[in-house]
Amino acid sequence: MKKSLLALMLLPALCMAQNPIIQTSFTPDPAPMVYGDKLYLFVDHDEDDATNYTMKDWQLYCTEDMVNWTYLGTPVTTATFPWANQGNRAWAAQCIERNGKFYWYVSITGPGYGETVSVAVADRPEGPYVDAIGGPLGNDSSQVVKGIDEVPRPRQKDTIQRPNNYYVELFADELMSQIDFTSMNYSYQPFTGGFSPIYLNSGFNIFLGTKMKDLMEDYKIELGVKLNTSLTNNEYMLRFSDYSKRLDKSITLHRYVTDDYSSYYYRTFTITPEQFGFPRGSKDELKGGTPEENAQTTLAILNGEKGPKRTAVMLNAGASLYIA
Repeated sequence: MKKSLLALMLLPALCMAQNPIIQTSFTPDPAPMVYGDKLYLFVDHDEDDATNYTMKDWQLYCTEDMVNWTYLGTPVTTATFPWANQGNRAWAAQCIERNGKFYWYVSITGPGYGETVSVAVADRPEGPYVDAIGGPLGNDSSQVVKGIDEVPRPRQKDTIQRPNNYYVELFADELMSQIDFTSMNYSYQPFTGGFSPIYLNSGFNIFLGTKMKDLMEDYKIELGVKLNTSLTNNEYMLRFSDYSKRLDKSITLHRYVTDDYSSYYYRTFTITPEQFGFPRGSKDELKGGTPEENAQTTLAILNGEKGPKRTAVMLNAGASLYIA
C-alpha cells in the first residue's frame, strides 16, 4: 500500500518534463516574442560542464507551427558588451520590437556596476546585435525602467497618445417611438413671409428613431423619421457625432417634406380710396369725438349718409371680406 501511494505521489513530477521544446541545451528563462508568422524564443544558456551554473551567452530559437523548432545560434554573448564581465552571469533576457528595430534586454554584471541591465539592438530578430548604448542602463538592476527610456529611438511628439486598441463596432443603444402633433425640428420649415415665420403644424404623425454608439462612446449615430398619416408632411434626420478627440464634432442631415403652402404666404398690398371711386378724406374729417358724437356718426353711416367716415368703413369691410 505504501509503495502504491509513493508511486502516485511521484507520478506528477515524473510527467512534467517529458516533452521539452529544447532537448540539446540547458536553456532557462525562456522569453517568447511573436513577429510576422513566427514565434521567437530568447533563452539563457547554461554550459554543460557547469557545476553550479556558467552562462556566457543567450540562444535564439524560432518556430512556425509550435512543433518544429529551428536553432538560430547565439546572437548575443557577454562579448557583445565589452565593458561587462566576460564568460558568466548572462541571464534573464527579453526582446521587443519597436519601430523596425529589435532590442534585446539582458541581465549582466560589470565592474563597478554589479548586477545590472544592458541592451543590444539589431535590424532583424536573429541579429547581428550590437551594444545599443555602450554601457549599462543603470547602476544596478533596480534602475531597469529608468534605463529603458534611454534607449535611442525616434523622437515622438510631446503629446499624450490615445491608444486605439479596439475595433469600432456600433450597437443599438436606444429605440424611440412617439405619437403626437409636433415637428422634429421647427427651424427648417418653409419661409412663409411677413415679419416673423409661421410654423406649420405637421398634423398627426408617428416618430420612430434609434441611437447607436460604440463601446467607448467615441462615436454615435442617430436616425429618426416622422411619418404623417397622409405621408405628405414627413421629416427625416441623420446625425453623426464624433467624441474621439478633444473637440467634439456633430453633423446633422435633416429633410422636411411639406405640402404646397403657397396660399398661406403673406402678400403686401397698398390701396387708396381713389382706386375704388371714393374721394380722399383728411385726418380731421375722420377724427371722432365724444361717445355721444360717435354714436350719432355710427347711426348716420348705417342710415346711408355719405362722407369720408362712411368711405373708411366700406374700405375696411371690403378688405376683411377679401382676406377671409
